[in-house]
Amino acid sequence: MKLRAIFLLTKSTIIKNLFFFPILLLFVVGQAQRPLVITANSKSDYSIVIRPDATNMEKHAADVLQTNLFKVAQCRLPIVTQEKPSTVKQIIIGRTTKLSAADTKGIELDAVLIKSENNSLILTGGNRKGVLYAVYTFLEDFVGCQAYSAKLIDIPRKNTISIPTPINVRQVPSFAYRMMFFPDIRNNEYADWRKVSYFYEDWGLWVHSFATLLPEKEYFASHPEYFALVNGKRNPAQLDPSNPAVIKIVVQNLKKLIDAKPGVKFWSVSQNDNQEYCHCAACNRINTQQESPQGALLSFVNAVAKNFPNQIITSLAYGYSEKPPKTLVPEKNVMIMLTASSITDRRKSITTQSPGLQQSFKKWSRISNHLLVWDYVVQFEHTTLPFPNLNSLQPNMRYFASGNTDYMFIQGTGDIVGEFSELKCHLLSKLMWNKDINVPLTVKQFLTNFYGQKGGAYVQQYLDLLQKEANASSAPLYTSGTLKGALSSYLSVDKIRSYKAIFQKAFTEVDSKTIYGKRLSKEYATLLYAELENLQPNAGNQQTSRSAPRTNTKEILNEWYKRVKEADIQYLNEARMGIDDYYNTYAAKLN
Repeated sequence: MKLRAIFLLTKSTIIKNLFFFPILLLFVVGQAQRPLVITANSKSDYSIVIRPDATNMEKHAADVLQTNLFKVAQCRLPIVTQEKPSTVKQIIIGRTTKLSAADTKGIELDAVLIKSENNSLILTGGNRKGVLYAVYTFLEDFVGCQAYSAKLIDIPRKNTISIPTPINVRQVPSFAYRMMFFPDIRNNEYADWRKVSYFYEDWGLWVHSFATLLPEKEYFASHPEYFALVNGKRNPAQLDPSNPAVIKIVVQNLKKLIDAKPGVKFWSVSQNDNQEYCHCAACNRINTQQESPQGALLSFVNAVAKNFPNQIITSLAYGYSEKPPKTLVPEKNVMIMLTASSITDRRKSITTQSPGLQQSFKKWSRISNHLLVWDYVVQFEHTTLPFPNLNSLQPNMRYFASGNTDYMFIQGTGDIVGEFSELKCHLLSKLMWNKDINVPLTVKQFLTNFYGQKGGAYVQQYLDLLQKEANASSAPLYTSGTLKGALSSYLSVDKIRSYKAIFQKAFTEVDSKTIYGKRLSKEYATLLYAELENLQPNAGNQQTSRSAPRTNTKEILNEWYKRVKEADIQYLNEARMGIDDYYNTYAAKLN
């Protein structure tokens, strides 16, 4: 108000006060931008305020703030339950009367609101984890804390924490629900830093649940008609979704599970992990009418979901069931989990390929009350192989956010440490929160902090070259299947030699005994693995395989083995082939 009053001064008043005006203006601007000094010389006049009836999430958020501010400034702010006028120095966590309806409009679930009011700071958010994420956002964006991996949460040390004002930060995530499978996300604290759900958080059953809801061992011998008719025979691979008895049994068994976990939100009623489905007369009839095998499946899921209006019943659109039915729509409490399994080339955006998946996505977006997109960012059969897909991550995220996608799930390397699994986990979590982040800057900041200034520069050089060579290749980047195209193009022995040269330069400048050196070594091992795959007698690059000296190959094998052991990599693929098994099998071939 003071600043506005200055501009309402008349021309004559300004002339009369020509010398006074600049001083007054500076004073007013200074008042408007007066920082909140949370700590000074490791002391503070601030307290953390929660309501007397604070929720468990609000209490946890207050504890997180108190703990991390102490780590930064060695000053422990007290947690109190008496909110005072905004002129008092306080950090208010969660619900407060100081916010209007306009302030909180649109702040739901995990959304974040950070606002300054005189001497007070308000950290709040939606009623799921919004208040907790507000605390982590404040710690990252205003205090300078950064979580790069479960083992690298960078907490700066400074005696004074001064926050510029005014503050009015509103963040509504690009996807209301975000979950991913990477090793670091198994650490709940790190998952909270990255604002993603824990492994299977809020899930009672997680996909491929037919085998759980109607087990083959219990029912197939006595009632084969409960199972899919495939090639004229009943097959326990899937259920017969048109059989009324199957619906009844599944409802009964699901009710028992829900009663045992009444607070759990998501329950899967979904096909087993194979591409068989029922071809009985009843299923064929509805599938023909609906022009998709999803017809009989969705009819079944809808029938089950009607019995559980307070839960969200989830079902897959995966493989044979990807295509939406012609006229059927999901019940209001049914979540369709659309998998992006039909994307053939992970170097490229979905908008340049997979027209069938695009059509399915658009229609599921139109007819679904709840839609989850399940995307893949991993080579399932070779989780430690170079997988140059960074260029496609943001375009795909933006595309999926353009539809009615409230839920996003990214399947990475699961609990297996893989190629750049830390970087991809970090980047993808940020993209799920905000699809429009500056990706090059985010990657650069990660590389600098995770590998050091010098090491990060070399890793950036390697990533750029790898992506360039992959993009120039005609070989698609598959999530599974043959490596022939990759090994004969961007992962050929000659190309690998160029990549290795970058790392070898890095090793001359980064001490191998430091944490930066060890992290570089882990990614270097992925190149050695690609080289070993290329030199195998049955690899795609036969000419190189025959000409490679066995002694040199044995040296590469031994170096690879040493480096993966140091990196604590235990498995090489989703099937969990062990490091020792691979080494021993490969060594036997060389002897």
